[in-house]
Amino acid sequence: MRTRRVVERFSELVQRQFGCSVHFYDLLDPKMQPDKELLELARRNKLAKSIVQKNDIHIPIESENCLYALLTLKDGLQLGSEGLEKVLQLVDLLVRSVVISESKMQVLERLDIYLEQKKNEGPVKKYGKFQTKNKEFATQIDMAVRQADQKFPILILAKTGSAAIELAKEVHEKSPAIDFKTVLEVNPEHLTSSDDITALGNITLFIPEVAVLNEATQIALESYLRLQSRPKRSPRIIASTTNNPKELIESNQVSQGLLYLLSIARVTMPPLENRREDILELIHFFSQAHSKGKRSLYSFGLETLIKLSEYCWSGNEQELETEIKRALKVTDPPLEIQSYQLSEKIVGSEHLLLQRIIRSKRKLGEAVKSLEKIIITSNLKKSSGNKSEVSRNLGLSRSALHQKIVDLGITSPS
Repeated sequence: MRTRRVVERFSELVQRQFGCSVHFYDLLDPKMQPDKELLELARRNKLAKSIVQKNDIHIPIESENCLYALLTLKDGLQLGSEGLEKVLQLVDLLVRSVVISESKMQVLERLDIYLEQKKNEGPVKKYGKFQTKNKEFATQIDMAVRQADQKFPILILAKTGSAAIELAKEVHEKSPAIDFKTVLEVNPEHLTSSDDITALGNITLFIPEVAVLNEATQIALESYLRLQSRPKRSPRIIASTTNNPKELIESNQVSQGLLYLLSIARVTMPPLENRREDILELIHFFSQAHSKGKRSLYSFGLETLIKLSEYCWSGNEQELETEIKRALKVTDPPLEIQSYQLSEKIVGSEHLLLQRIIRSKRKLGEAVKSLEKIIITSNLKKSSGNKSEVSRNLGLSRSALHQKIVDLGITSPS
C-alpha cells in the first residue's frame, strides 16, 4: 500500500508537469511486475540511462535491492528536445537525491518526502537576493509586495535567523522610496520624536527586531504612526520580530498600541524546515556567494546534499549560510565537499568517526578495531548498558562481547 501511494503521487506529479505516464515496477513484488517485454528490457539494460523503443522512452532506475522504475513517456518523441530535457532532469534528480543504496523502505521514505516537497512547490518567487518555491511563502511575499505603493507599515513575523531583511528589500524595490536603511544605520538613539523620524525623508526604514528598540524610540515611532497626515516624502516603516506579539505585550517589551499600528499589514515568513524545497537553491547561492563564483552546487557530494536537505535548520537562512561558509573553508577547490566535512550536529558524531577512520592511513587491523569500538559503544548506549541485548544484536556470546569490551578499552554506560 505504501509503495502504491508513493508511486501514485509521483505519477500525478509528472503527468501534471509533463503530460507523461509513469510506471514503477518492483522486480521483487509479484503484484508490481511489468509485462514480459518491459521486464526483459529492464534486465538487459540495467546500466542504460534511457532506452528508445518506437515512440516510447524507458528510463530504468535501480537501487541495491532491485527497486526499478521505468518512466514511460507516451509519444515521447513528440515532446520535443526541451520537454524531454525537463523530464530527464527530473528523473536525474530523483535518481541522485532519492533512489540511493539503502533499503527499500528508506528509498520509499525519501521518495515520499521528495514528493511532499514537490506538492508544496509553486512558481519561483523572489525575495531580495533569494528566491522560494514554497507556495505558502510565495503568498506571503505577494501580500507584502501589494503594499509596496502604500505608506502602510508592515510587520514581518519571522523565526530566528530568517532573512526578514530580504523580504523587506523586496517590498522596497517595488516602492517609490529612494533609499533603504536599517534603524541601526540612522542611530535609533537620535529618534526621540515623530519629527526626528519624519526628517529621515523618503526612505524605507527597516527595524530588524522591534523588541530591542529603547522606550523613547518606541514612543516616537508610535507617535509618528499615529499622525493623521504625514509629508509625502516621509519614511515607510517595515518592522520584524522573532517573538510572539502577544508575549511582547504581556512582558511590556512593546506597547500594544505600537504593535497594532505596525500590524496594519502583517506577513509571516515560514521557517526553513517548512520549505525544504528551497534548501538546495540556498546551498547553491551561499556556495557561490562565499567562493567568488568558483564553485557550484555540484561541488557538494550527493550524501552531503541529502544531509543538508534533511537537517531541521532552526536557525534558518543564517544557520545554513554559516554551515556552508564553514564547509567551504575546510575544503580545498576543486575537491567535492563530503558529508564528513559537515558539522557534527548535522551528520552525528558516529558518522564523523566512521568517515575519519575510512579516510585515515591506518592498517586494516587497526581500522577494524576502531569500527568495532564504535559499533559496540553505540549499541551499549542504545541498550542502556544491557550486555545481553547487545550480544544478541551483534551475534556475539556474552563472553566474547565482554572480552572485546576489555580489549578495546570500552567504558560501559552507567
